[in-house]
Parts: sequence; structure tokens; C-alpha cells
Amino acid sequence: ESVIFKGFKYDYGSGGIHGCIKAGVYDSDEDYTIIDIDVASLYPSIAIVNKLYPQHLGKEFCDVYENEIIKPRLKAKKEGNKVLSDGLKLSANSVYGKSNDIFSFLMDSAYTARTTINGQLMLSMLAEDLVLEIEDLTMLQINTDGLTVKILKTDEDKLHNICKSWENKTNLILEYVTYDKMIIRDVNNYCARTVDGKIKNKGAFEIDKMVGSERAYHKNNSFRIIPIALSKYFFEGVSVEDTINNHTDIYDFCGRQKFVGKDVGELHYIKDGERVVEKQQKNTRYYLSTNGDTFIKHYSKGSYEKIHVGYKVTVFNKYIKKEIKDYNIDYQWYIKECLKEIEHIEDRQLELF
Repeated sequence: ESVIFKGFKYDYGSGGIHGCIKAGVYDSDEDYTIIDIDVASLYPSIAIVNKLYPQHLGKEFCDVYENEIIKPRLKAKKEGNKVLSDGLKLSANSVYGKSNDIFSFLMDSAYTARTTINGQLMLSMLAEDLVLEIEDLTMLQINTDGLTVKILKTDEDKLHNICKSWENKTNLILEYVTYDKMIIRDVNNYCARTVDGKIKNKGAFEIDKMVGSERAYHKNNSFRIIPIALSKYFFEGVSVEDTINNHTDIYDFCGRQKFVGKDVGELHYIKDGERVVEKQQKNTRYYLSTNGDTFIKHYSKGSYEKIHVGYKVTVFNKYIKKEIKDYNIDYQWYIKECLKEIEHIEDRQLELF
């Protein structure tokens, strides 16, 4: 379901509440500031505060959840123990996910729904209070466990008073981050720089996939050069052409293609006048190149699909040391991918005037 309130569209789904302003670049200045407001451990906190639990596990679930996971996690976070804090955070959040998993002992879809719906309604209440009570407020986004607004700096005290009142009603805790710049493609793809200079990247802008504070090597970190170039463009004013053409780490140009089940990857090329089909391994690392081969996905049912239509790739499963210029990287493909993102965010037609 969707609701448009004061010109902003709020979407309600089984996974939570979502909404986003149109794509663009949003800045703080001498009059306005951008504030991100997150609920600390939203789903675990909702369960504990409201005594929600999978029916078959009983009320003891809340005690175990709070005393053996949530409280130790908060203590570890306060003490700076990131490993323990991040591990317990994953444990805390996974309880919600597993509560809707038919293979988990936590399975109780009613518990899942109570948690999600309460979260959406409480965030809606916070958004409504802020929009109605702060006249000059722009809602930038709302996403599952928090929201981001742009307000006059003179309204900051009013914002914090509204949030404090909301905390008293819900018994939940809010955390704040102030941004000096935010680049938004959509609710799941954005980057922002805090007033302290730290950069937060999500989705297409994420340079390193993370789990907590650690890099997630098991996730797909393909084509890192693209978010690297986008970050330098938006936050440092460096053209994507300069970043890409002068980058020297071949791994940052590499992508990963994973073939599942009986599907296989194939390189197709001509050698000595004959067509050659070279089967690839299940996880194939490669980069776009000017002298490579055609990359094909061959489905188990017999159909074919080209990967990167109109472009060639070089498989790079085995590292070969060369000067960066000798890899024959197709720089134009990477530049084009960056420009797609930029053009989606910036109104390039207006820049002509």
C-alpha cells in the first residue's frame, strides 16, 4: 500500500516502510542541515519493549533475547568491542528474519507481522509529527528503521523535542547523524558525507560490501572502480574519466559472474577460422577489455544469453602481472556505467543553461 502525505509518497510492504524524494544532490548550507534519524535496533527493540515473542517459545523468549543478545551487544558497542558487537547485531537482527523461515525453530509469521507492522506505524507517527510540526521540512527518505530530513538549523531543537516525545511514547531509542551532502538515486542507492567527513555508501555507491564494520569477502564486490569513481566525482569534483583512466589496480576493474546449478558460462571466440567455445568455472572473475572474447550464459534448458551485450571480456581467474596499460581494459565501458548513474541523479539538460 502507498500513501502520499504532504507531497511525499510512503510505501508500506511486508518488509517495512520505504519512501524517497526524487533523485538528486542535496546539500546542507549556512541555513539548512540534513539530519539522519535511525531507531537503534528497531526490530529487536520492538519485540523486547512490547513483549512480542513466537507463540510456541513463550514469554521467556523476550528475557533471553534481551539479556543474552541485546544487552551484551550494547555493552560491547559501548566498550568498543566491534567484533562482539557486530556478531551480536547479526544475531539480534537474524531473529526477525528467521521468524518467517519455515526451516527455523523461530518460525511464527504472526510474530513477524506484528514486528513489521508496529515498526512501520511507529515510523509513520514520527514522520507525521515532524512534517506537521516543522513547517520548513523536506523529507528526503524513509527506509525500514529510520528517516532523513532537511530542515532549517533554527529548527533543530524543535526536531529533537519531537523525537524525544516519540521516544517516550514508544520506549525506543533514536540515533542521529548530520550530513553535509547527500547523493540520492533511490531509497536503496545513495551516498552521504557526514559533517565529520565520513562517507556512507549504499547500494550502487557501495565500494566495499560490509557486514558490520568488516569487509564481506563472500559478497559480490564487482567493478569497485565504478563506485570509487562516483565517490570522487560527487565528493571531490574529480571527473570519472580521470579516476578510471589513471587507476592502477586491475582487481578494481574485475567483476564476478556466478553460474548456478547446471547453467554454465562460456567464452566464444574465433581461432584459426573456427568457432571455439570455452567452458568457464562456476565463479568467474573477468574484466571488460578491448581485445577479449564474447561472454555467454548457457542455460541448462538450452537457451543462451550474452553477458555485457556488445562488449568483450577477458577472464581473470588467475592473476597475471602486467603494466596496467597492457591489460587492454575497455575504459569506455566503465566510464559509460558511471555516466549512467550521474545522468540519473543530475539533470544534465539544466546544466546546459
